[in-house]
Amino acid sequence: MNNDTILLVGPLKYEGSLASSYKRAFESLGFRVDVFDLEAERAKVAPLGHLGYRLMAHLDFFALNAKANRRLVRAVSEIKPALVVVFCTAFVRAASILQIKVNLPDTKVINIYPDPLHNLRDYGIAALPLYDLFCVHTRAAVPYLHQMGCRNPFYLPLAADPFIHHPMPLTQADLDEFSSDLVFVGNWRPEHERLFVNLEGFDLAIWGPNYWSRYARKGSWVRSRWRGRPLDGIEYAKAYLAAKIALDPIDPLNVPSHNMRLFEVAACGVFSLVARTVEVQELFQEGETVACFDGPDELPDKVHYYLAHPDERQRIAQQAYEHVVHGGHTYVDRVRALLQELDL
Repeated sequence: MNNDTILLVGPLKYEGSLASSYKRAFESLGFRVDVFDLEAERAKVAPLGHLGYRLMAHLDFFALNAKANRRLVRAVSEIKPALVVVFCTAFVRAASILQIKVNLPDTKVINIYPDPLHNLRDYGIAALPLYDLFCVHTRAAVPYLHQMGCRNPFYLPLAADPFIHHPMPLTQADLDEFSSDLVFVGNWRPEHERLFVNLEGFDLAIWGPNYWSRYARKGSWVRSRWRGRPLDGIEYAKAYLAAKIALDPIDPLNVPSHNMRLFEVAACGVFSLVARTVEVQELFQEGETVACFDGPDELPDKVHYYLAHPDERQRIAQQAYEHVVHGGHTYVDRVRALLQELDL
């Protein structure tokens, strides 16, 4: 076994992806990191080209998925890593994890699962008893995962990646493109549209995929606030840095937990209004390191208040930055917690 080697299972599609952030965190602690892109392997074995690959995302083609997973098992056997890290819903079969553990009993296999548990698929549920750790960002889920046969559910909050999420000077071109009083970077959802309707008249900028133009009500004020295109990496940070207030609604399926944006915006040194949940209030102190709102009725009042109190915005933003970046809420901190829990 190579004690200094980690194998990540999941594509590194862009620098802001969770897998990319964990790769940087492991490497910063001196590990060699290899990546096995299981999705690329599934695409190679898919019939009918891109259409077949898209079907594989929704249907379990046993022979094809087994073939792609066989390549994963062979890669693990060749690399002999100390740790295999599976990300989220990567299509890793329980039988493949079983084979890895039979071949390399000293290699730990974990899953870092940042999605709502509603998105956990049957093949992921079948693998729960085999993971040395199954990491979730919802503390309340831990006892229920035990009931589902998960041996070692582990509460691992999300975090910030200071490589991407950090204060930076903005050029005049950045300000011309991104400046706004309020900003939201994310996908269209009906609950987001219903929430933002209450902010008509404010200077709101929405960045995200074209779902905003396809599904937001035609001719609506909210639809008119969509500025186009998803943002990633440095552009993602710039959009927040150019705004006075970042809006952070939390997916109802993430309640009572939190999301990535909670830490990412704070690491940029930007003030945000975050949907109030039990675990947000456990991770941050309301009024000191976070400001919260509770639904569409409270949000406009909070926006009015904090736009009129820039000194208070700055105080909370600075304290949130210190809390996240120097208070144990980066992906390097999460990796250290994993290594300690695994006794590696």
